[in-house]
Amino acid sequence: MKYFVFTIYVFYTTLSFAQIDSTENFVLPELKITQNVNGKNVTYEFSSERNLFSVSDSFLVANLIKYNYKVNIADFRKLTIIRSSGVAPTMVVTFGVGFLLGYGLQGIDLGGGHSVSTGQRVLGGLIVGSCLSFVAGAIALLISHDKAYDLSKYNFAEKRNLLMKALKENKLK
Repeated sequence: MKYFVFTIYVFYTTLSFAQIDSTENFVLPELKITQNVNGKNVTYEFSSERNLFSVSDSFLVANLIKYNYKVNIADFRKLTIIRSSGVAPTMVVTFGVGFLLGYGLQGIDLGGGHSVSTGQRVLGGLIVGSCLSFVAGAIALLISHDKAYDLSKYNFAEKRNLLMKALKENKLK
């Protein structure tokens, strides 16, 4: 009977203590964390496409296999989620549209009476497609899609709540 009561006691206390310290895990895209280190703002960049982070009651810990990073949430200043600028898909789509435009425009007969070969049409499509593609790519590079969360003006409890909200909004599936 004594062992039975002891077993129940250990089981009960283990479960209750396990619930006190909760940790949530997040898989996040590329991001930057700015924190206070000895009175200076220092930025750490996590450049993998998929980064594993764990948040405990007062710490954010990066994947210990890849990174040696642990920060107290009180030292957080800024979290920036880096999103892809969409340059490659933009360039591919605009090249396709430009190619079709160039190919089609080469075939328009304005009364000159000469015929246009398929090679000339393809060349016209390549030239127009390349020009449009580079212009659209340059515009896509100038547009930033990063999402920044400034946490410097909040107290610890508010920082933790805002951090958890930001991580839940941006977690990968």
